[in-house]
Amino acid sequence: MSVLLAPNESRVLKIGLKPLPVLSVTTEPPGALVSVGNETCRSPCRLALEPGRHTVETSLEGYLTRAGPFI
Repeated sequence: MSVLLAPNESRVLKIGLKPLPVLSVTTEPPGALVSVGNETCRSPCRLALEPGRHTVETSLEGYLTRAGPFI
C-alpha cells in the first residue's frame, strides 16, 4: 500500500491484518528437530507459516529422519 500525502496533510489508516496459519508438531519421542522451509523448532512446537503446501522434516539423533506429509 502506498499513500501520497500533501504538505500539511494528515491521514489515519486502519489496516486489518490476518494471522498466519499455525502448524503444531508433536513427535514421539519429543525433542526432535522440525524443519519446514527456513523455519525450525524442537518438538513439541508451533510454527506460523505462509498459506500453502509445505514439506515437514523431523530428525533426532538415533532415529530415522522422516519427511513428507504427515497425517
